[in-house]
Amino acid sequence: MTAIRWRCGCNGVLGRVLVVDFGLLGPLTVSDGTGPVAVSAPRQRVLLAALLLSAGRVVSVDALAEVLWDGEPPAGARGALHSAIQRLRSALGAAGAGLIGTRPPGYVLQLGDGGFDVREFEVLAVRGRAAAQAGAWAQAAGLLREALALWRGEALADVPSQLLRQREVPPLEDLRLQVLGARIDADLALGRHGEVVAELRQLVTAYPLWEHFHAQLMLGLYRSGRQGDALAAYHDVRRVLAGELGVDPPSMICCAPTPPNRPRPTTARPSATPPSTGCSTTTCTPPARRRC
Repeated sequence: MTAIRWRCGCNGVLGRVLVVDFGLLGPLTVSDGTGPVAVSAPRQRVLLAALLLSAGRVVSVDALAEVLWDGEPPAGARGALHSAIQRLRSALGAAGAGLIGTRPPGYVLQLGDGGFDVREFEVLAVRGRAAAQAGAWAQAAGLLREALALWRGEALADVPSQLLRQREVPPLEDLRLQVLGARIDADLALGRHGEVVAELRQLVTAYPLWEHFHAQLMLGLYRSGRQGDALAAYHDVRRVLAGELGVDPPSMICCAPTPPNRPRPTTARPSATPPSTGCSTTTCTPPARRRC
């Protein structure tokens, strides 16, 4: 990943700056600049993930106890939580005490201007969408592709808190799919129709109710001169939505392929005009993540 580093001068060595990077877009990762830092204890991973996702904000002891024990904190939870925080600080090494502060009514993790992949993903997504809105499609495709490359698997993959995962993973996954759709929009605008068709075939199978992927597949096929396949794709999504939701796809009617007896489209060249897919991921607002 392209690291955004949090620098801490708390190691007591004059002139030395300790760098710590965090990752949650996949299994939890911690690196101090010299190599990986092991946070192997399950409770420590839950606490670190909860604090990272609310970085810069105080998370109350009660809120941390809720996610640590999945809504059923035991008697004496406060003492056990304090001990777990101390062990987490130790696990993070020389930077631990400076990273995690005690502030009533709980604890806060200070990231500064960056420091972990979720924040970098969101920054790149915003920049990529802004480039798309400005018609800078090559720049948009590059930024959005870079954002997606930060994902190493399912978010919070090894964080053993059902409560935290239920709250945080779905919004992150929704945002990932929006960014993926925006990146494909940029590729379509650049005339890469044939290149995205195979990818979109897989996406409409994996996410059959995600209408925008269906619309993009139809557009990619149509602009590749495959009107018959585009029309078949339209009928496929109509069947899927009718079977699953009992509705037609009205947002995609404007994308329906031109009947075979009409002139064949020419291959589109890159332009400042977004590709018409009936909806747009470049302007949608990412879902706000709920915090502890």
